[in-house]
Formats: sequence, C-alpha cells, structure tokens
Amino acid sequence: MIPMQSVRGLVAAIWLVGGISAFLYAQYKQIPAHVAVPIAAAFLVELSLYANMVHAAAWRPWVLWGSALAPYLIYALGLGQFRLESFALLAALAAVAVWWLRLLPEYSAVDLLFLAFMAAVYLLKLFRHCYPDPYDLDVDTLGKLMWIRVGIASVLRRYPANAAGFGFLPKKAEWQVGLRHFLWFAPLGLALGVAIGIGRFSLVPGFWYKAVLAFIGSLWVVALMEEFFFRGLLQKRLTIWLGIWPGLLLTSAIFGLAHLWFADRFPNWKQVAVAGVLGVFCGRAFLQANAVRASMVTHALAVATWRALFER
Repeated sequence: MIPMQSVRGLVAAIWLVGGISAFLYAQYKQIPAHVAVPIAAAFLVELSLYANMVHAAAWRPWVLWGSALAPYLIYALGLGQFRLESFALLAALAAVAVWWLRLLPEYSAVDLLFLAFMAAVYLLKLFRHCYPDPYDLDVDTLGKLMWIRVGIASVLRRYPANAAGFGFLPKKAEWQVGLRHFLWFAPLGLALGVAIGIGRFSLVPGFWYKAVLAFIGSLWVVALMEEFFFRGLLQKRLTIWLGIWPGLLLTSAIFGLAHLWFADRFPNWKQVAVAGVLGVFCGRAFLQANAVRASMVTHALAVATWRALFER
C-alpha cells in the first residue's frame, strides 16, 4: 500500500501541476474563467481522490459514496448545469458500486456479477448523459475516473490481499516481466493487426509524444482498471474454477469481447481479435509476477505502440 505521506505529496503535485496546466489550457482555448474554474476544480478533486483509491477501501461506505458525487456537484453547480436526473443516476450507480460487495456474501458468482455490472456501466457510456459538456472537453472522464476508483476500492475492501499486487508504480521486477511479455506479444500483435487491417500501418504524425502520452494515460487509467478487474479479479476466480490455462484463455476471450464497442464502432471484431491475443500475454505477465502492475506494463506498452503505428 502507498504510504499516506506519499499520497499527500502526490495530491500536492496534482494540485500544483494540474492547476497550472488547467490555467494554461484555458488561456490557449480561450475558455472563460466561470467555465474553466469549476471544471478544473472538479478534475483536481477527482484526481486527488483517484490517487487515494487504495486507502479509500477503509473509508466508511457513506464517505466513499459521497466522494463519488462530490466532483459532479462541484462541476454541475459551478456551471449551473445541475440536473436532478443525472444526480439521481450517479447516486444510484455509486450506491450499487459501494454496497454490492459489502452486503452480499463472498461467492465467486457474486464477484463476477459485480464485475459484469461495472463493465456494463462503463461500456454503455452512461456518464456521457450525466455530464453536460458545452465546451467539448470530455468532462464525462470525471465519471469514468470515479467509477474506476470506487469499484477498485470496493474490491480491495473485500479482498485486502489484492492490494499486494496493485498500485501506480510497478517494481523493477514487474517492469521487467511486463516488458518481456510485451516484446513477446509485439511481433504477433503487429502481424495480426496488419493482416486484419485494424488500421493504416505507419508512423502517425507526432508519434513520439502520442506514444508517451498513451503509455502514461493507459498505465494509470485504462490498463490499471482493466488489469485489476480482468486479471486481478476475473482471472483469479476462473483459475480457481477451471485451472490455470483454461482460466487464462477464457479471461483473454472475455477481455477481447469487452472491446466490441472500441472506438465507437460496434461490433469491432478486429479489435476483439487483437485484444484477445494481448490478454493472453497480459495474463501470463500477471501469473509470473503475481501482480497486476506487471500486466499493466504489458498492456500500456501495447496501447502506446498501437497509437504510434496505426492510424484509424
């Protein structure tokens, strides 16, 4: 678990760097202060809570539930965009995410249904309906970050041992395991991507910074979420039921199918195929390191490579 002192330092950095970045971005995009301030404040609060998600597992359920609604209220009330139906939907979704694993018994079926519920809310893009976005700033990201941290905090409260392999910064051995499995995946993944025409294969304009940004964003958001739930929760359960390899392969297949909606194209079978293969290598990295931090590295490197080499 990340020490509280380190979390406080991270939160201070978020407010310093994030505040300056928000100010410069607002100036560049000519976003008026009455719009920029509540949006920036909501994101800084959410990012601070996101950085503290492991410790949030010990919070009282009402506190965790309230934290899920706070960024929305800052944003919506600050902009005069508060809508009761949006607030009610967020409150109901957050209540289920917080209390599901607290009230229901510890059965694998209960955990898998929880995972399916979390995935369905995310894939159906329900947060787009909750966050009015007059300046096209992807404000629904607030909802996505909230959903990730509340879900992970709920699982960690039920299974504290999962925290041993979870975190933002992989250890040296986990970097090595993750990198090694990415290098094994890369030739196969690239060949498959070219063969099925997943995109135009070439160095995309600005590939050098797009790859870096994609790696950072994926490692600490998308890969963190997907590897925790798919490898740390689903693969563990299926391995207990079916054995190591059947559990790994079935998890990888389900992981691939979760990308049917990728890039707002449904059904996106090409992405399903590549993601399913990637899932095998992420699953192997998880098994070897016994930590989702290793599979996060494999996953994030694959995303960064795809962003740099395939134009959609």
